[in-house]
Amino acid sequence: MTSNQTQLDFLDSFCEHPDVVKIKVLGHTGKMIFNPLENFARLRHKAGLHNAVHIHLLLRDEGVETPKRREQIITARRIIERLNDDYGWLHIEIRFYSGIQTLRGTIIYLTNGTKTTYVSAYQWNLPTAGSSQDEMLHPIKTSAVKWASIIDDKSTSIESRGLAQLLENWFDYYWGPGLIHTVAFDFDDTIVDTYKEKIDAWIYAIDETAKKPEWKGYFLPKFLALDGTQLDTRRAYLKDIVDRFPGKDEIQCQILRSEAPLEVASFLDERRSSFRRNALFPKNKTKEALSVYIESKFFPGARNAIEQLAWRGFSLAIASLTDEERIEKALRIANIPCIGTIVGKNEYRNRELQNYLAEKIYLIRKIANLAGIPVSRVLYIGDHHQDEHAANEVGASFIHAKLLPQIEASNDPETLYFEDYGKLVNMVDHAESRVKARDIAPHPPVHYA
Repeated sequence: MTSNQTQLDFLDSFCEHPDVVKIKVLGHTGKMIFNPLENFARLRHKAGLHNAVHIHLLLRDEGVETPKRREQIITARRIIERLNDDYGWLHIEIRFYSGIQTLRGTIIYLTNGTKTTYVSAYQWNLPTAGSSQDEMLHPIKTSAVKWASIIDDKSTSIESRGLAQLLENWFDYYWGPGLIHTVAFDFDDTIVDTYKEKIDAWIYAIDETAKKPEWKGYFLPKFLALDGTQLDTRRAYLKDIVDRFPGKDEIQCQILRSEAPLEVASFLDERRSSFRRNALFPKNKTKEALSVYIESKFFPGARNAIEQLAWRGFSLAIASLTDEERIEKALRIANIPCIGTIVGKNEYRNRELQNYLAEKIYLIRKIANLAGIPVSRVLYIGDHHQDEHAANEVGASFIHAKLLPQIEASNDPETLYFEDYGKLVNMVDHAESRVKARDIAPHPPVHYA
C-alpha cells in the first residue's frame, strides 16, 4: 500500500462488497470519517445491499478534548444518529476512550469469518533545539506516519498479524461487555465485613492514646466522660460518629481538640490501623485457620458475584481508603484473583486531600485513568452515602452495598442497591441501562481530571 492511500480509501473500497457484516473503526475525533461512513451507507443502499452491517466506532472522549475537536466529536454523534435513522440495516455504535491513542485503523469482517485490516498511526513531532535554521524549535504537533498497511488473514508476516491483533485488542478492551467498562468496589463493609472491628479499633486507639497523662487533655470532654463506662455504651457512641463521618480525619476531629499536636493524632491513627490489621489477620492462627477466618469475613456470595462479572468481561477494581497491602493479602488468601486493579491508601496519603469525599473522588478518577476510559464508564460500589456523592461528583455510576443492618439506605430513592450479593449482577444490568439512557440524552461535556 502506498503512503498516500488512507484509511478512508480502504473503507471506500468495501462500500459495495456484499459480504461485509461488521466494521470496527478506531479514530480520533471522527472528522475524517463522516463522509466515508455516509458514502458507505449511500452506495450500499443504492446497490440494493440491505443486509445488516454493524459498525463500532471508537473515538476520543469529548470531555478530554479541546473545544474545536470537541465540536467535531459532537458532530460525529449527530451524523451517526442520522445514519442509524436513515438506514434500518445499518447499526453504528459509538464509544469513547480518554487515553492518548496513536494507533488508527479499520477492520472489515466478512460473512465467511475472515477479516481485512487497515493499520496506520500518528506520531508526535517533538520540539528540538539546535543552532541551525533546520533545528530551530517548533511546536508539538501530530502527523500521520509515512507507512500504512493492509493485512488480511492470509498474511504470512507474524509482525503484520500481530499489529492487526493489537488494533483488535483495543476494541476488545475499550468496548468491554457494555457501556460500563470497569466495576470498582470499596473494600471494608462492601466486600469484607469489618464493621464491628472498625468501631472497636477507635475505642482501642483512644484507650491507648489516653494512657499518656500529658495527652489526655487533648481529648474532647465527651470522650473523657465515657472513660470507665460499659463497652456497649462506648460502641454505641462511636457507632454514631463512624456512621456520620466515614473518613478517619473527620472522625479524629470529633475526638481530639483542634489544638492537639500532630504527634497525638498520628499516634491515635497508628493504633487504630494496627488494631484493624490484627483484627483481619490475627497472629495466633495457623495458616489453615487464618484462611478459613478470612473467607468468613467476605460477604456470602461475594466471590461468586465477582467471578460472574469477570466472566462477563467487566474489568474489576478496588478503590478504597484501606492500604493496598491489606487488600491484596485478603484477596490472595481468599483466592479471588480476578480483581485487576487496586488503588488505596498509598495513592492519596501524600496528597493535599482534605476529607473522605476528596479522597474517594481521587481514587475513582485514578481507576478511570488507569483503565484509559472516561469516568462515565466506571461503576462504583460502596457502602456509604459519601461513596455515592463521590461517584456522582465525577459522573460515575453507583450501586449502594447495603449488606449490613447498621448501614442506612441512600437518601435518594432512585439509588440502586443490593442487600445480598446474589442480586448484584442484576443491579449492574440496571446500572448499564441507566448509562445507556444517559448516553443517548444530550449532555454538556465533562472534563476528567
